[in-house]
Amino acid sequence: MWVAVLIFCAGRTGQVVAQNASAPAEEKSASGDVTKATDLFRQGKMLDALPLYESLALKFPTEASYQERLGVCLLAKSATVSDPAERRTLLKRAHQHGTNAQNLGDHSDYVDILMKIDPDHPTDVSSLDPGEAGRLLKEGEAAFSRGDFPAAFKAYSKAAETNPHLYEAALFTGDTAFQQHDAAAAGEWFAEAIAIDPDRETAYRYWGDTLEQAGKGQEARAKFVDAVVAEPYNQIAWSGLVQWSHHHKVSLQAPEIKRPGAPTVDPATGDSTVEPAKNIPADSVWNNYLQTKAKWRSETFAKTYPDTAYRHTLREETEALHAVVLAVEQAKTPLDKLDSSTASLVAVDEAGMLEPWILITGADGAIARDYRPYRAAHRELLRAYVEQYIVHDKSNFTPH
Repeated sequence: MWVAVLIFCAGRTGQVVAQNASAPAEEKSASGDVTKATDLFRQGKMLDALPLYESLALKFPTEASYQERLGVCLLAKSATVSDPAERRTLLKRAHQHGTNAQNLGDHSDYVDILMKIDPDHPTDVSSLDPGEAGRLLKEGEAAFSRGDFPAAFKAYSKAAETNPHLYEAALFTGDTAFQQHDAAAAGEWFAEAIAIDPDRETAYRYWGDTLEQAGKGQEARAKFVDAVVAEPYNQIAWSGLVQWSHHHKVSLQAPEIKRPGAPTVDPATGDSTVEPAKNIPADSVWNNYLQTKAKWRSETFAKTYPDTAYRHTLREETEALHAVVLAVEQAKTPLDKLDSSTASLVAVDEAGMLEPWILITGADGAIARDYRPYRAAHRELLRAYVEQYIVHDKSNFTPH
């Protein structure tokens, strides 16, 4: 994980850390240092905040937020040193304070990044480009760590000019513009990053943060949704939308569709054994789900994907769930007589949202492999699913 990623996350959304941490009573005796440290941290001035958080973490060793922020500040400082031994020491300390924060109950995205630090194999933004652009990125990172945003902007924008295909250069330039309260410039640079790679979530999420801070809540929501569509299996991709929903008092809840366990397959013969659906209210229709999956595992997959080892696919899951809907239709069961899970399935299927539900809400690791090609052909449908079936506000909420 590049140093800049965590520095930027902490600098732009330091308030999230504060929201996740409870303020201990002892803080009253150090309120001046707490206020100063918090202000510096939110301004992205990590090196100035570092000695304050070292003192606070020592004085209040059980306060998770101080451990977390000290780790962030140490990571920021590591970007400013050239001596490998000194950098390794700083990275080890950053990782340790991330561990301390986690042990104290802090499980934020920032702690997760601190936990992924490998002091013996540090990553470096300069490795993104072996030439001048990489050198400029490293120069910008060091300036950003010092809180010198004009210098950082100059270095990052020059890197983007030197290598117009470098996603991080455009992303970091935009974020530095954000730090300087230039929302228009930030948006332009985030758009540049998205044009380079529309399937990475970060620029969408950063742009959403910028729009939210500018009071453009609905535009921000759209960018946060785009981030989810870009990388739905990345926890950080959801963080912007989650924060937005809290701020606007909007609920996030995907349709709940309970599925029975998959049939078992004999590895020697390939035969499937189907157990009757249990703990599923409408057993008879859900047995169609099991029968369809059993057939896929015993013969349909081999016919559809010859010379390929079996894996759970989007196509299998779609057909199995649709078989339940067909059984409901054939039985002519009124929707108000169905259990909530089956009724949700029927509603999602009839809306043409079954595959988006599977991929975003109901995927396992095997099905997730089908996401990229599906997104390439159905990005707007995926956006519509998140907008209409996960984000529930007064304008789009209907019970499922």
